Amino acid sequence: MSEAVGGTVEQVRALVGWVGTGRKLTQTGRVTLADARALVEVLDTGDRMDPMIGDRAFKTKSSEELYQLTLLVEWAKAARVLRTAGGRLLPVKKNAALLDRPDELRRTLFGALPRISPAVTASGWLESLFAHEYDRGLRALLQRLYAATTPVRLSDLYEVVWQAVSPLYVLDDLPLRPSGTSAHRQ
Repeated sequence: MSEAVGGTVEQVRALVGWVGTGRKLTQTGRVTLADARALVEVLDTGDRMDPMIGDRAFKTKSSEELYQLTLLVEWAKAARVLRTAGGRLLPVKKNAALLDRPDELRRTLFGALPRISPAVTASGWLESLFAHEYDRGLRALLQRLYAATTPVRLSDLYEVVWQAVSPLYVLDDLPLRPSGTSAHRQ
């Protein structure tokens, strides 16, 4: 987990550096597609522009389709190292010093986790229970991580969130869940 967190800190620092004195946003408040193309490379988000599925290319029409980039931008805004004003993405000057203090920036990003629910649980073809119970699921996830004395498998974290949010719903007709997790019906 520390590598991922360290990578996120470096990505946020690079994002704020790239924003510089400000970058224009789309009318919907998103990073422009041209800027997104550059950022996917610069920040190494892992997002794929114009992905190929089989022999068909799917043109990326909005930066909103780039989950990791969108999450990173929204997380930086929730941590108050970036903000939007007048159709532009801007650095928050009073928090600029955080960029030179990685441990403090990491703590600030961690503290912003409760405020990034819409970016984490972006709507799509399937709704996640986590989208509706983000606070409960996040609390369970963090409790599991705090209690851990060794690295925790991702499938174990999926299970912890599932156990926290699924009892609130009737799931009798639920199709099979992703591999690495199991459904427990009561």
